[in-house]
Formats: sequence, C-alpha cells, structure tokens
Amino acid sequence: MRHTAMVVLVGMIGTLGCTRASAPATGEWDAAATASLKAEPEAMLNEIDAGHFEAVEAKMDSDAIAFDFDSSNAPVRMQGVADIKKVFDGYANMMKTQQLKMKSTLVSSDCRATTSMGFCAIEFDQSATTPTGTMGPYKFRGTLVARRVADGWRWAHWHGSFREMPAMPAAAASAKH
Repeated sequence: MRHTAMVVLVGMIGTLGCTRASAPATGEWDAAATASLKAEPEAMLNEIDAGHFEAVEAKMDSDAIAFDFDSSNAPVRMQGVADIKKVFDGYANMMKTQQLKMKSTLVSSDCRATTSMGFCAIEFDQSATTPTGTMGPYKFRGTLVARRVADGWRWAHWHGSFREMPAMPAAAASAKH
C-alpha cells in the first residue's frame, strides 16, 4: 500500500514538475536532491520558532497552497503568499503581544526528491510557552511538496494535521458531564 501511494505521489509530483521545473525531471530519486531537501523541514520549523515568518514566506511558491490550523486550531486553507502571510502576521502578532515562544521538535522526516521536485512526510511536536505557562506539546504531521529552483527549494504545498488530538482543557471536559 505504501509503495503504491508513493508511486501515485511521484506521478503527481512529476506531472507538476514538468510544467515548472528548471531542470528536466527524470522521475528517478536523486540522492543529492533528497539530501538537500531533507534539511528544509527542520530549517522551516526553526524559522517559525524564531518568529521569522518572512524567511518561511521567502521559501514559498507565489501560488503555494497550505492546509493547516489557525491559532484557535480551526482548519484553514491558504492559497498564495498573500493568504499565508495573513496567517503568519497573526502568529507574529500573537507571539509579540502574548510573549509567546514556540518550540518545535522534528520527530521524523521521510523525504524523497528528483532533480526538480520532492516531498517530505514529517512528524513534529510543538509547544508554546508564555509568561503564564506552557501549552503542549501538540503532535503534528505534515506533508510538504517542493520544487527545485536555482537557489534551492520552494514549497508548493503544505498540509498539516494532528497526529494525536490534543487533550481537552479540564474546564471544558468537566462542563460536558
């Protein structure tokens, strides 16, 4: 099943890559491209932790699509840098006004790349600390699809979801009974 899913994903990536890649797509995994792509998810999480959202935005395709959560854990769909920037601006404001510090830990990263396109399936934990305490860790998984350009990788797609649902706050849990 996993092999079939990878073949399908590679086919989709190859199709996307043929229209936008700067180097010809071979459809074969490339060890050097995979190694360079493997560094990207952790670098992105480090930039988010530091509040450097502009660095993450600089690595996104102009028409990138992201499926993720907003600050209240509601699912959001973002398309293009402008949409993603609005969400990042909200996070940056929250980090500043609430003195929020993020800590992300990459738990696993499975990346594959050709010379022009690649993907990473990652799992990571994220905690948030304010002067009043720490929330989390929240356990996530993400899938990133990227294309290779002259100066590195550009994220074309991001999908984040919980790999473990967060526990309900005690007050909300007792109100249900």
